[in-house]
Amino acid sequence: MPAAKDTFPFDLTKFDPSHLDLLVTDINLLVYLDHQGYCDERSDLARPRSNRSRLCAEPKLAAANHYALWFGVDSEDGETSIAIDITQADYESLPNPHKSDATLREGSIARVRVASKTFPIKDDVGILMREIYNIQPGTTIRMVLSLIEWSGLQFYQFSPNFKQHAGCRYWILCLSRLLELNYVVGAGFAEDVESFLLVHYHRLTEKVKGKLKKSLKWGPAFEIDCAPISAGKSVEGSPTPSSECS
Repeated sequence: MPAAKDTFPFDLTKFDPSHLDLLVTDINLLVYLDHQGYCDERSDLARPRSNRSRLCAEPKLAAANHYALWFGVDSEDGETSIAIDITQADYESLPNPHKSDATLREGSIARVRVASKTFPIKDDVGILMREIYNIQPGTTIRMVLSLIEWSGLQFYQFSPNFKQHAGCRYWILCLSRLLELNYVVGAGFAEDVESFLLVHYHRLTEKVKGKLKKSLKWGPAFEIDCAPISAGKSVEGSPTPSSECS
């Protein structure tokens, strides 16, 4: 493990600094439901498809398209978690590729985002898996952030992939393998994460007075081919995360 640090080159605008030295009690893989920026889960946007294939019985509701690792911590309220994910820098102001006929040609610089969260949460998310028993005792959030910076995972760029910028799931997989290689979690953690990242998730529908409407329930859609995990790339001249994903 690298030496612990006090400052980090991440987006910490929603992170409480008092949480830096809290002990990690569990690690959760979360899927962000509905439309959450421009990431790489939507199979219908991951590659061109013919008009005929678009007529297949797929849900019309937006699929989940973003993921994060949430680190539960030993807090006084027992309800605090630290969310760590990767987003496109200034993604809020990027052109919406869903409203354009043009294929994306340029990549997008990534930004590591760290945020303090409290359960129950208002975010539109679902928990896919939780690791409780195989976490290295004494691990703190400061140690996890130091490990990310030391590995160079912050030097990352989403790759253009047809109508979207791809690389969110790949980065989460890299982080999972980094944690496992440095004994923060036990063997098999990254493999479990990858298995969940290869499934298509979306909101379910339910009949209300004879009409199908969006439900608060969600789940996997095994009948739909999930887009392959598309790799982003390291920023030129920077440490590469791919070494942690080989």
